[in-house]
Amino acid sequence: MPLSTTEYIEQFDPVAYERAGADYFHERYNPARIGKPLEQIDRVYDYDFARLEAVTQRLKHVDRQAALKAIFAKLTVDACDDTQRHLAVLRFLQKASYHHAYLQPMHP
Repeated sequence: MPLSTTEYIEQFDPVAYERAGADYFHERYNPARIGKPLEQIDRVYDYDFARLEAVTQRLKHVDRQAALKAIFAKLTVDACDDTQRHLAVLRFLQKASYHHAYLQPMHP
């Protein structure tokens, strides 16, 4: 079911987002789901594009600019100046990308 912008903003948790992908033992991250031997898996083209499309459809009604403004506000709520805001965003991005072995393409 597609989310509205308000629903997305309300449910967005920066800490949970930072940790997304860190549950390496979850079955959705198991390479066996691809149906190929591990040494034959292509890290780019054997991506779960169907799952990505489902997420795209779920978020299709979210106003990206409004969501990004709200995320920025959540990340920088304790910042007192532009430098602290900048560092807060950089810390978030670093933590969010840390748990991903590599960044994936958005389209096949």
